[in-house]
Amino acid sequence: MVFFLTPKPKTFLDYQRILSPTGCLPSWEGRVCRCSKDTTFEILDNFWNAGGNFIDTSNNYQFEESEEPTKYTKYWLVMKKDPRVHSSFQGNHSKSLRVSVEDSLKKLQTNCIDIDYSTSIPEVMQSLNPLATAGKVLYLGVSDTPAWVVSKANHYARDHGLAQFMIYQGMWNAANCDLERDIISMCRDEGMAIAPWSALGSGQFKTVEQRKQPGGRATGPNSEKAIKISEVLEKIAKEKILSSLAMAYVLHRAPNVFLVIGGLNSAHLQGPIDALGISLTEEELEEIDDSSEFDSWFPQAFMFSFWGAKYDSRKNTKNVMLVQNASWLHIPEQDVNYQAPRMNQ
Repeated sequence: MVFFLTPKPKTFLDYQRILSPTGCLPSWEGRVCRCSKDTTFEILDNFWNAGGNFIDTSNNYQFEESEEPTKYTKYWLVMKKDPRVHSSFQGNHSKSLRVSVEDSLKKLQTNCIDIDYSTSIPEVMQSLNPLATAGKVLYLGVSDTPAWVVSKANHYARDHGLAQFMIYQGMWNAANCDLERDIISMCRDEGMAIAPWSALGSGQFKTVEQRKQPGGRATGPNSEKAIKISEVLEKIAKEKILSSLAMAYVLHRAPNVFLVIGGLNSAHLQGPIDALGISLTEEELEEIDDSSEFDSWFPQAFMFSFWGAKYDSRKNTKNVMLVQNASWLHIPEQDVNYQAPRMNQ
Protein backbone atom coordinates (compact mmCIF):
# COMPACT_ATOMS: atom_id res chain seq x y z
CA MET A 1 0.00 0.00 0.00
CA VAL A 2 1.32 3.43 -0.94
CA PHE A 3 0.73 6.26 1.53
CA PHE A 4 0.12 9.66 0.00
CA LEU A 5 -2.00 12.75 0.48
CA THR A 6 -4.83 13.24 -1.95
CA PRO A 7 -4.81 16.49 -3.94
CA LYS A 8 -6.49 19.45 -2.27
CA PRO A 9 -10.16 19.89 -3.24
CA LYS A 10 -10.73 21.83 -6.45
CA THR A 11 -14.37 22.62 -5.70
CA PHE A 12 -16.69 22.66 -2.68
CA LEU A 13 -18.21 19.42 -3.98
CA ASP A 14 -14.81 17.75 -3.56
CA TYR A 15 -15.05 17.97 0.24
CA GLN A 16 -16.28 14.55 1.41
CA ARG A 17 -18.61 13.98 4.36
CA ILE A 18 -19.44 10.85 6.32
CA LEU A 19 -22.24 8.71 4.83
CA SER A 20 -22.30 10.58 1.54
CA PRO A 21 -20.50 13.20 -0.51
CA THR A 22 -21.72 16.76 -0.37
CA GLY A 23 -24.04 16.57 -3.35
CA CYS A 24 -26.03 14.04 -5.30
CA LEU A 25 -26.84 13.93 -9.02
CA PRO A 26 -30.21 12.53 -10.10
CA SER A 27 -30.71 10.57 -13.31
CA TRP A 28 -34.31 10.97 -14.38
CA GLU A 29 -35.48 12.20 -17.75
CA GLY A 30 -39.13 11.89 -16.82
CA ARG A 31 -41.32 14.80 -17.76
CA VAL A 32 -39.02 17.73 -17.08
CA CYS A 33 -35.74 17.13 -18.89
CA ARG A 34 -34.18 15.22 -21.74
CA CYS A 35 -30.49 14.62 -22.39
CA SER A 36 -28.70 12.90 -25.23
CA LYS A 37 -26.25 10.10 -24.50
CA ASP A 38 -23.26 12.37 -25.12
CA THR A 39 -24.70 15.10 -22.88
CA THR A 40 -25.41 12.57 -20.14
CA PHE A 41 -21.82 11.32 -20.20
CA GLU A 42 -20.53 14.90 -20.22
CA ILE A 43 -22.61 15.75 -17.14
CA LEU A 44 -21.41 12.61 -15.32
CA ASP A 45 -17.77 13.30 -16.20
CA ASN A 46 -17.95 16.92 -15.06
CA PHE A 47 -19.75 15.86 -11.88
CA TRP A 48 -16.93 13.40 -11.20
CA ASN A 49 -14.25 15.98 -11.98
CA ALA A 50 -15.88 18.38 -9.50
CA GLY A 51 -15.65 15.77 -6.73
CA GLY A 52 -19.04 14.06 -6.89
CA ASN A 53 -19.36 10.30 -6.50
CA PHE A 54 -22.96 9.71 -5.37
CA ILE A 55 -25.75 9.42 -7.95
CA ASP A 56 -29.47 9.18 -7.22
CA THR A 57 -30.88 6.53 -9.54
CA SER A 58 -33.71 4.01 -9.46
CA ASN A 59 -35.12 1.14 -11.46
CA ASN A 60 -38.22 3.33 -11.71
CA TYR A 61 -36.52 6.27 -13.42
CA GLN A 62 -36.66 6.64 -17.20
CA PHE A 63 -38.23 3.24 -17.85
CA GLU A 64 -35.34 1.45 -16.07
CA GLU A 65 -32.68 3.13 -18.24
CA SER A 66 -31.23 5.51 -15.64
CA GLU A 67 -28.99 2.89 -14.02
CA GLU A 68 -27.26 1.93 -17.25
CA PRO A 69 -25.03 4.95 -17.96
CA THR A 70 -23.80 5.51 -14.41
CA LYS A 71 -20.84 3.14 -14.78
CA TYR A 72 -19.94 3.92 -18.37
CA THR A 73 -18.25 7.28 -18.40
CA LYS A 74 -14.65 7.41 -19.55
CA TYR A 75 -13.53 7.69 -15.91
CA TRP A 76 -15.12 4.39 -14.89
CA LEU A 77 -12.82 2.56 -17.29
CA VAL A 78 -9.75 3.86 -15.46
CA MET A 79 -11.24 4.65 -12.06
CA LYS A 80 -8.75 2.58 -10.05
CA LYS A 81 -6.01 4.91 -11.30
CA ASP A 82 -7.71 7.91 -9.73
CA PRO A 83 -6.55 8.31 -6.09
CA ARG A 84 -9.82 10.03 -5.13
CA VAL A 85 -11.71 6.77 -5.55
CA HIS A 86 -9.80 5.20 -2.68
CA SER A 87 -11.44 7.55 -0.16
CA SER A 88 -14.60 5.49 -0.73
CA PHE A 89 -12.76 2.25 0.11
CA GLN A 90 -10.88 3.34 3.23
CA GLY A 91 -11.39 2.22 6.82
CA ASN A 92 -13.27 -0.67 8.40
CA HIS A 93 -16.80 0.27 7.34
CA SER A 94 -18.96 -2.18 5.42
CA LYS A 95 -18.07 -0.88 1.97
CA SER A 96 -14.33 -1.13 2.56
CA LEU A 97 -14.62 -4.66 3.94
CA ARG A 98 -16.84 -5.89 1.11
CA VAL A 99 -14.70 -4.36 -1.62
CA SER A 100 -11.50 -5.83 -0.21
CA VAL A 101 -13.05 -9.30 0.25
CA GLU A 102 -15.15 -9.53 -2.90
CA ASP A 103 -13.54 -8.10 -6.00
CA SER A 104 -16.77 -8.71 -7.84
CA LEU A 105 -18.36 -5.78 -5.99
CA LYS A 106 -16.63 -3.44 -8.42
CA LYS A 107 -19.40 -4.47 -10.82
CA LEU A 108 -22.15 -3.67 -8.29
CA GLN A 109 -25.00 -1.52 -9.48
CA THR A 110 -26.59 0.12 -6.43
CA ASN A 111 -30.12 -1.07 -5.75
CA CYS A 112 -32.74 1.51 -4.83
CA ILE A 113 -35.54 0.03 -2.73
CA ASP A 114 -38.49 2.14 -1.67
CA ILE A 115 -40.59 1.26 1.36
CA ASP A 116 -44.26 0.59 0.68
CA TYR A 117 -46.04 0.91 4.01
CA SER A 118 -49.05 -1.04 2.79
CA THR A 119 -46.76 -4.03 3.40
CA SER A 120 -46.20 -4.73 7.09
CA ILE A 121 -43.15 -3.12 8.64
CA PRO A 122 -41.77 -6.45 9.95
CA GLU A 123 -41.90 -7.90 6.43
CA VAL A 124 -40.23 -4.85 4.90
CA MET A 125 -37.38 -4.66 7.42
CA GLN A 126 -36.85 -8.42 7.50
CA SER A 127 -36.63 -8.39 3.69
CA LEU A 128 -34.22 -5.45 3.55
CA ASN A 129 -31.83 -6.79 6.18
CA PRO A 130 -30.44 -9.72 4.12
CA LEU A 131 -29.58 -7.26 1.34
CA ALA A 132 -27.63 -5.15 3.82
CA THR A 133 -25.84 -8.07 5.48
CA ALA A 134 -24.92 -9.49 2.06
CA GLY A 135 -23.41 -6.17 1.02
CA LYS A 136 -25.83 -5.69 -1.85
CA VAL A 137 -27.04 -2.50 -0.16
CA LEU A 138 -24.46 -0.77 2.02
CA TYR A 139 -26.78 1.61 3.86
CA LEU A 140 -30.56 1.69 3.74
CA GLY A 141 -32.45 4.81 2.70
CA VAL A 142 -36.13 5.63 2.49
CA SER A 143 -37.95 8.23 0.40
CA ASP A 144 -41.25 10.11 0.45
CA THR A 145 -42.62 8.25 3.47
CA PRO A 146 -44.45 9.53 6.59
CA ALA A 147 -42.31 10.10 9.67
CA TRP A 148 -44.32 7.68 11.79
CA VAL A 149 -43.65 4.85 9.32
CA VAL A 150 -39.89 5.47 9.22
CA SER A 151 -39.68 5.84 13.01
CA LYS A 152 -41.67 2.66 13.57
CA ALA A 153 -39.54 0.77 11.02
CA ASN A 154 -36.28 1.85 12.65
CA HIS A 155 -37.64 0.99 16.10
CA TYR A 156 -38.51 -2.50 14.87
CA ALA A 157 -35.06 -2.86 13.30
CA ARG A 158 -33.29 -1.87 16.53
CA ASP A 159 -35.37 -4.26 18.61
CA HIS A 160 -34.55 -7.15 16.28
CA GLY A 161 -30.91 -6.38 15.47
CA LEU A 162 -31.62 -5.42 11.85
CA ALA A 163 -30.22 -2.72 9.58
CA GLN A 164 -31.95 0.65 10.01
CA PHE A 165 -32.71 3.45 7.59
CA MET A 166 -29.77 5.86 7.55
CA ILE A 167 -30.95 8.58 5.16
CA TYR A 168 -34.28 10.11 4.16
CA GLN A 169 -35.03 11.54 0.72
CA GLY A 170 -37.92 13.93 0.19
CA MET A 171 -39.10 17.20 -1.39
CA TRP A 172 -37.85 20.27 0.44
CA ASN A 173 -37.35 23.87 -0.62
CA ALA A 174 -38.05 27.40 0.58
CA ALA A 175 -41.57 27.31 -0.87
CA ASN A 176 -42.40 23.81 0.38
CA CYS A 177 -41.22 23.31 3.95
CA ASP A 178 -43.57 20.44 4.80
CA LEU A 179 -40.53 18.31 5.66
CA GLU A 180 -40.00 20.56 8.68
CA ARG A 181 -43.25 19.55 10.40
CA ASP A 182 -42.21 16.04 11.42
CA ILE A 183 -39.60 14.58 9.06
CA ILE A 184 -36.60 16.69 10.07
CA SER A 185 -37.22 16.23 13.80
CA MET A 186 -37.55 12.51 13.17
CA CYS A 187 -34.25 12.47 11.24
CA ARG A 188 -32.47 14.28 14.06
CA ASP A 189 -33.82 11.83 16.63
CA GLU A 190 -33.02 8.78 14.47
CA GLY A 191 -29.58 10.06 13.46
CA MET A 192 -30.56 10.06 9.79
CA ALA A 193 -29.18 12.24 7.01
CA ILE A 194 -31.50 14.09 4.61
CA ALA A 195 -31.31 14.13 0.80
CA PRO A 196 -33.76 16.81 -0.38
CA TRP A 197 -34.97 16.90 -3.96
CA SER A 198 -36.57 19.90 -5.69
CA ALA A 199 -34.44 22.36 -3.70
CA LEU A 200 -35.09 24.86 -6.51
CA GLY A 201 -38.85 24.47 -6.29
CA SER A 202 -39.07 22.66 -9.65
CA GLY A 203 -37.46 25.62 -11.40
CA GLN A 204 -39.79 28.27 -9.95
CA PHE A 205 -37.16 30.35 -8.14
CA LYS A 206 -36.12 32.94 -10.73
CA THR A 207 -35.01 36.53 -10.92
CA VAL A 208 -37.30 39.14 -12.47
CA GLU A 209 -35.36 38.90 -15.73
CA GLN A 210 -35.44 35.10 -15.77
CA ARG A 211 -39.22 35.09 -15.36
CA LYS A 212 -39.50 37.16 -18.53
CA GLN A 213 -37.63 34.52 -20.52
CA PRO A 214 -39.38 31.48 -22.04
CA GLY A 215 -38.34 27.89 -21.34
CA GLY A 216 -36.52 26.54 -18.30
CA ARG A 217 -37.23 23.62 -15.98
CA ALA A 218 -40.38 24.91 -14.29
CA THR A 219 -43.01 22.18 -14.25
CA GLY A 220 -45.85 24.70 -14.13
CA PRO A 221 -46.62 28.42 -13.83
CA ASN A 222 -44.81 30.31 -11.09
CA SER A 223 -46.92 30.51 -7.94
CA GLU A 224 -47.33 33.76 -6.02
CA LYS A 225 -45.41 32.22 -3.13
CA ALA A 226 -42.51 31.22 -5.42
CA ILE A 227 -42.39 34.73 -6.90
CA LYS A 228 -42.39 36.29 -3.41
CA ILE A 229 -39.58 34.00 -2.25
CA SER A 230 -37.66 34.66 -5.48
CA GLU A 231 -37.78 38.40 -4.80
CA VAL A 232 -36.30 37.89 -1.33
CA LEU A 233 -33.65 35.51 -2.68
CA GLU A 234 -32.74 38.00 -5.40
CA LYS A 235 -32.42 40.76 -2.79
CA ILE A 236 -30.12 38.65 -0.59
CA ALA A 237 -28.17 37.17 -3.50
CA LYS A 238 -26.21 40.32 -4.42
CA GLU A 239 -23.06 38.74 -5.82
CA LYS A 240 -24.44 35.22 -5.48
CA ILE A 241 -26.51 33.28 -8.01
CA LEU A 242 -30.16 33.06 -6.97
CA SER A 243 -30.40 29.32 -7.59
CA SER A 244 -27.27 28.72 -5.50
CA LEU A 245 -28.76 30.75 -2.68
CA ALA A 246 -32.00 28.73 -2.77
CA MET A 247 -30.01 25.51 -2.35
CA ALA A 248 -27.79 27.02 0.36
CA TYR A 249 -30.95 27.86 2.31
CA VAL A 250 -31.91 24.18 2.49
CA LEU A 251 -28.37 23.20 3.52
CA HIS A 252 -28.54 25.61 6.46
CA ARG A 253 -31.87 24.37 7.81
CA ALA A 254 -30.68 21.05 9.26
CA PRO A 255 -27.48 19.07 9.83
CA ASN A 256 -26.38 16.28 7.50
CA VAL A 257 -28.16 17.55 4.39
CA PHE A 258 -26.99 16.16 1.04
CA LEU A 259 -28.55 17.89 -1.94
CA VAL A 260 -30.02 15.98 -4.86
CA ILE A 261 -29.13 18.22 -7.78
CA GLY A 262 -30.01 18.08 -11.45
CA GLY A 263 -29.78 19.84 -14.77
CA LEU A 264 -29.95 19.56 -18.53
CA ASN A 265 -26.27 20.18 -19.19
CA SER A 266 -22.95 20.29 -17.38
CA ALA A 267 -23.19 24.06 -16.90
CA HIS A 268 -26.14 23.50 -14.56
CA LEU A 269 -23.79 21.78 -12.07
CA GLN A 270 -22.03 25.03 -11.18
CA GLY A 271 -24.95 26.51 -9.22
CA PRO A 272 -25.18 23.59 -6.77
CA ILE A 273 -21.41 23.53 -6.35
CA ASP A 274 -21.41 27.27 -5.58
CA ALA A 275 -24.20 26.69 -3.03
CA LEU A 276 -21.86 24.52 -0.97
CA GLY A 277 -19.62 27.54 -0.35
CA ILE A 278 -22.34 30.00 0.72
CA SER A 279 -22.78 30.96 4.37
CA LEU A 280 -26.09 32.55 5.36
CA THR A 281 -26.66 34.68 8.45
CA GLU A 282 -29.55 34.15 10.87
CA GLU A 283 -31.10 37.38 9.62
CA GLU A 284 -31.01 36.16 6.01
CA LEU A 285 -32.52 32.81 6.95
CA GLU A 286 -35.31 34.54 8.86
CA GLU A 287 -36.04 36.85 5.92
CA ILE A 288 -36.45 33.85 3.62
CA ASP A 289 -38.57 32.11 6.28
CA ASP A 290 -40.88 35.10 6.53
CA SER A 291 -41.43 35.16 2.77
CA SER A 292 -42.44 31.48 2.71
CA GLU A 293 -45.27 31.96 5.25
CA PHE A 294 -44.85 28.37 6.42
CA ASP A 295 -47.65 26.96 8.59
CA SER A 296 -46.19 24.38 10.96
CA TRP A 297 -49.66 23.12 12.01
CA PHE A 298 -50.60 21.62 15.37
CA PRO A 299 -48.92 20.83 17.72
CA GLN A 300 -45.79 22.77 16.67
CA ALA A 301 -47.76 25.92 15.92
CA PHE A 302 -49.39 25.70 19.34
CA MET A 303 -46.24 25.02 21.36
CA PHE A 304 -43.80 27.39 19.66
CA SER A 305 -45.92 30.27 18.38
CA PHE A 306 -46.81 32.25 21.50
CA TRP A 307 -46.29 36.03 21.48
CA GLY A 308 -45.65 36.17 17.75
CA ALA A 309 -42.85 33.60 17.74
CA LYS A 310 -42.55 31.28 14.75
CA TYR A 311 -41.66 27.62 14.65
CA ASP A 312 -38.75 26.33 12.61
CA SER A 313 -36.97 22.99 12.61
CA ARG A 314 -34.01 24.31 14.62
CA LYS A 315 -36.07 25.02 17.75
CA ASN A 316 -36.31 22.64 20.70
CA THR A 317 -37.75 22.35 24.21
CA LYS A 318 -36.13 25.55 25.47
CA ASN A 319 -38.19 27.51 22.92
CA VAL A 320 -41.55 26.26 24.22
CA MET A 321 -43.30 29.09 26.07
CA LEU A 322 -45.04 26.76 28.54
CA VAL A 323 -41.61 25.44 29.56
CA GLN A 324 -40.30 28.99 29.90
CA ASN A 325 -43.11 29.64 32.40
CA ALA A 326 -41.30 27.28 34.77
CA SER A 327 -37.66 27.96 33.97
CA TRP A 328 -35.20 28.94 31.28
CA LEU A 329 -33.35 25.93 29.92
CA HIS A 330 -29.84 25.71 28.58
CA ILE A 331 -29.68 22.77 26.19
CA PRO A 332 -26.24 22.04 24.66
CA GLU A 333 -26.32 21.80 20.90
CA GLN A 334 -26.34 18.16 19.84
CA ASP A 335 -25.55 18.94 16.24
CA VAL A 336 -24.48 21.90 14.16
CA ASN A 337 -26.15 22.99 10.97
CA TYR A 338 -24.25 23.34 7.73
CA GLN A 339 -21.07 25.39 7.73
CA ALA A 340 -19.55 26.17 4.35
CA PRO A 341 -16.02 24.75 3.98
CA ARG A 342 -13.10 27.02 3.21
CA MET A 343 -11.26 26.03 0.10
CA ASN A 344 -7.95 24.20 0.69
CA GLN A 345 -8.20 24.31 4.48
